[in-house]
Amino acid sequence: MKSLRAILGWTLLLVVHQSQGGSISDSLMEKFSSGASTQNAILELPSVMSDVLSNPILQMLSGDAKTNMMISLAQQFTSAAQAPFMQAISSMGISATPFWASNDIALKDVSLPALQSLASVPGPFTIREPVTVTVNPVVVNPEAPALLSRKTRQTTTAQWGVTKIGAPTVWSSKTKGAGVLVANIDSGVNGYHEALKGNYAGQWYDPVSGTKYPYDGHGHGTHTMGTICGQTQGIGVAPDAKWVACRGLDSQGSGTEANLKACGQWILNLTSKPRVVSNSWGGGQSSTFYNDIITMWKNAGILPVFSIGNSGPNCKTANSPGDQSVAWSVGSTKQDDTMSSFSSRGPSNNTQKLLKPEISAPGDQIVSAYISSNSSYVYMSGTSMAGKCALSLNC
Repeated sequence: MKSLRAILGWTLLLVVHQSQGGSISDSLMEKFSSGASTQNAILELPSVMSDVLSNPILQMLSGDAKTNMMISLAQQFTSAAQAPFMQAISSMGISATPFWASNDIALKDVSLPALQSLASVPGPFTIREPVTVTVNPVVVNPEAPALLSRKTRQTTTAQWGVTKIGAPTVWSSKTKGAGVLVANIDSGVNGYHEALKGNYAGQWYDPVSGTKYPYDGHGHGTHTMGTICGQTQGIGVAPDAKWVACRGLDSQGSGTEANLKACGQWILNLTSKPRVVSNSWGGGQSSTFYNDIITMWKNAGILPVFSIGNSGPNCKTANSPGDQSVAWSVGSTKQDDTMSSFSSRGPSNNTQKLLKPEISAPGDQIVSAYISSNSSYVYMSGTSMAGKCALSLNC
């Protein structure tokens, strides 16, 4: 009898716990306290990734079949978890985007009463502010880009960073990246640039403004993609690789959580998966908002490369998502192989105290493609530039 009472007691506690609603973060509440009438928000549900990856069906599959089943399971689990919230959201007329790769819902222009109503839906969840990230390159002469001369543009000699990592040796003995697909999530890519138009693989997505052909209103994404696989002036580490891209950052170099997650899912939905994905964005520390997407990439055979940030030279300055254990992060070095002063350092500023970055590569005074014209080039410095050199070694 005593055992039965204990079981009934635990059952009652479980029912009470499950009937409790979620919480609204203090930082989001402060926005309303400061006078905001509506705010964008993220309704974050518990991760389903461990349930997806432990499913016995996956153990019997490999390759694309395994990846497709992983995606299907994630969609099923998150759809079930999000169903009561999506029903409530629909009844209130809230604009929302659900994500299956991270089990959360992006809410647009929501009032406090609407959020409070959503918070009463039973279950464990949090309604919080969306994460916003930026690119943070150290740019040389940003007002007057150091364009290369016509004579320099015609040369095929590898740029110093490309030579420093030994890429020309690999070119002569093995490959320049032929047969490899690479991707970046950045400010976009100038698809008409002479260095990049020849190896565009025909896949592009722009959740920022819906452009239909690779576009870059900032310049950062074009520069980084040029270092990955640019085909002119010796700027690209893997010039024979093909590229695809998702524009997750706007023309000011800022990226919303919703756009970045839309890009992350788009990468997973590609019929031909890229071998590596370059991510030269981030901010803050110990943020886990992108971890499930990174985990899915890795289980799909995609290497997730993140620049570690330009918050150096002090220790414990590694930025997220690069400071996370699931991410592969890159720091910047100079021509003399010493660390760039701006390059963020580890260890990660969390309880794990992870060694970060995993690798460093040339990122100081790197020349690559730009957006001033379809034949323009500019020098930039930053861990964004370093990430491309290290990433392209995978090709």
